[in-house]
Amino acid sequence: MTKPVTQTLSGWCKDASRRLSRSESAQLDAEILLCHTLGINRATLYAWPDRSIDENHLDSLEHYLTEREKGKPVAYITGSKEFWSLEFLVSPDVLIPRVDTETLIEYTIETYRKLGGPILELGTGSGAIAIALAHELKINITASDISPAALTVAKANAQKLTPGLINFVHGHWGEPFAPGIFKIIVSNPPYIDKGDHHLKAPEIQYEPQSALVSAERGLADLERIIIDARRIGCSDCRVILEHGYTQAAQVREIMRKNNYKDILSKHDLSGHERLTAGTC
Repeated sequence: MTKPVTQTLSGWCKDASRRLSRSESAQLDAEILLCHTLGINRATLYAWPDRSIDENHLDSLEHYLTEREKGKPVAYITGSKEFWSLEFLVSPDVLIPRVDTETLIEYTIETYRKLGGPILELGTGSGAIAIALAHELKINITASDISPAALTVAKANAQKLTPGLINFVHGHWGEPFAPGIFKIIVSNPPYIDKGDHHLKAPEIQYEPQSALVSAERGLADLERIIIDARRIGCSDCRVILEHGYTQAAQVREIMRKNNYKDILSKHDLSGHERLTAGTC
């Protein structure tokens, strides 16, 4: 394909959106890539649509656009993703924060304001959940992950967004922690079955499978956390878990079998049961 020597902002976005037509967010994808490359915000893009793009930037844009056409998520191309009105660094070592998880943030904030006490996030990834909570509540939070690479990303985000508020721990679920410490335990663990058709989506192929896929039809890690929480939680610890939109009944049953009480599920903005909480 022969690129023009110059192109306007609006012209490039129009052409890029056409090439990205298979994406449900083609126009937004194009605008984010353009703003990232030029170091401008979308307000500038709208205010100066006839501004020209120089040839060097066109070369970079062509590379990014080709990557996006292959299915690479925009967040991995730009290295950042907004979540809870905060800008997080992301890499292929961590999942990209998703708006569905804001339901978990909202309920955890509500729970903390009722119960108080130390909060632990298990499987922090980019640190998005722990950092959003610390930023909102202005408290210290403990967060763990089994992946050293993920913890590197999370620590960079915490240093930028909530310096001094997050204590990061390396380890697998509840293993690193002594008994009876935490009042609230929150997690968005792997919960997708290995045979789930969603894993075939091009974008999902770029994300770390270890943070997505769990055994026992996607329930193994959820069950492990429910069991571990009874040991590391203090009296009447509240456990809050994000899960797949069809798994709420199964998670409630696992909690019942482990003698949890006050069990409930919450819906996300799409109307799906996105999280389940119980007291152990």
